[in-house]
Amino acid sequence: MPAPRPGGTGDLAIFPTRVVLEGRERSAEIMLQNCGVSAASYRVSFKEMDMLPGGKIQERERKPGEITAADLVRFSPRQVDLAPGESQTVRVQVRKPEGLSDGEYRSHLLFQAIPTAEPPKPSGEDPEQKLSFNITQLVGISIPIIVRHGPTTANITLSGFRFWQPDVPEALPVLSLIMERTGNRSVIGEFAVTVESGGKFKKGARISELKAIAIYANLARREVHLPMQLGQNGGLKGTRVKVTFTATDMKLPPVSASFDIDH
Repeated sequence: MPAPRPGGTGDLAIFPTRVVLEGRERSAEIMLQNCGVSAASYRVSFKEMDMLPGGKIQERERKPGEITAADLVRFSPRQVDLAPGESQTVRVQVRKPEGLSDGEYRSHLLFQAIPTAEPPKPSGEDPEQKLSFNITQLVGISIPIIVRHGPTTANITLSGFRFWQPDVPEALPVLSLIMERTGNRSVIGEFAVTVESGGKFKKGARISELKAIAIYANLARREVHLPMQLGQNGGLKGTRVKVTFTATDMKLPPVSASFDIDH
């Protein structure tokens, strides 16, 4: 599905929202579409970003001597000009140097809106008012570009379960946990919470699910929060639930753990 569309100079949709180049894959295409009602231009560039323990993505500085996907991937064009409704493809191609260490290399490809120039506004008679500035926020979308080289492995474990009720009217209860990763690659997958025993809900009933959850290779552990779709006002008390994580981007046996809700 297209990425969320930013405001600003035109609305941009992107597909896919993640590019992975591994094995024999050497190139990929990214489709951009202007979903706005006016023409828009976008500058394309790489930037480095890491995942924080809470799951958010934050820009960072490159480390001395670090190799990232930006060193291995070339893309074109570097600027895209789109009329309303128009689409264009950005092509990416990987070039791996000799002696590249096994592992995963990641950067984010940024599509940043270029604001259109506004005509100068008439100044008043006061000389002090003749000089003025407009500050425009540049809006952009970034998607991860991941290059994997050689054998890559990962394992996931689940721990630190906590069931709690947000202090917000009509809010769903939440089951929080810690997702721990080992290995030399990121993992993407989906969570499901089902009733295992006890309580008032039927065994096997799915009470929560969360898709497209990632833990990047820069993190050993991240927090995950699963809103329960059933069981407000203590309705899950006395229920044993089963939490299952299923990787969707690699062959990995599903990882499950049980948790007793006692309040």
